[in-house]
Amino acid sequence: SDNQLGIAYRKDCVEILSYSTLFGNNAYPFAYRPPLKAEFLWSCGEIIKPFQVVNLHFKAYGDSESFARRLEASEILLSYIKNEVQQNNLVNIIAIGDFNDSLDDPQENNSLWPLVDSDDVYFVDTNIANGSSQNWSYPSYPSHIDHILINQNLFDEYENSNVSTIKVDNYTGANYYQNHISDHRPVLWEFVIEQQIAYEGLVINEIMNNPLIASDSNGEWFEII
Repeated sequence: SDNQLGIAYRKDCVEILSYSTLFGNNAYPFAYRPPLKAEFLWSCGEIIKPFQVVNLHFKAYGDSESFARRLEASEILLSYIKNEVQQNNLVNIIAIGDFNDSLDDPQENNSLWPLVDSDDVYFVDTNIANGSSQNWSYPSYPSHIDHILINQNLFDEYENSNVSTIKVDNYTGANYYQNHISDHRPVLWEFVIEQQIAYEGLVINEIMNNPLIASDSNGEWFEII
């Protein structure tokens, strides 16, 4: 199908664990393009980080029907992310793609408002949306409608990260890029995964010997990790 979505990834440092489409029974709000979900495992040495990517493409155009479909899709996506976190508090979710609407519109004109207003998720490209139009992802309009959304478990990673729009058209020429590659620019999020301590062997973390309120045989213990 021409409406299928895909994800490209580096096989040398990222392992794909599974993939599937979401909301296949309710594809209308998503313009009959069910989002593609993929589970990944990033690793470097003994450091690993599992994460989930949701690739999506919301309905285009500014008419009331398209607005309503994007609004419903936003509500469905937010509900999905909340449910995933409730089932597994450690899940790291990144939703990426063409949301086909701006982030900075007032509530009555913002079909992404459920996501913009939620404390459970955040658009890492918010500063781009609120900044100069020269950095927006859809230069021909111009507007910024391609976004990267993260759930709360990744908020710490956002604190020391960089977000930018890749201006490929500056290298290829605007006409060639729009006519042969895309009329949208990619949005990039870069963040550092903090090194974690990897223990080797058996570590005694805490010990109690010669307890005062019980005999040694009943009260002595040690804790291992």
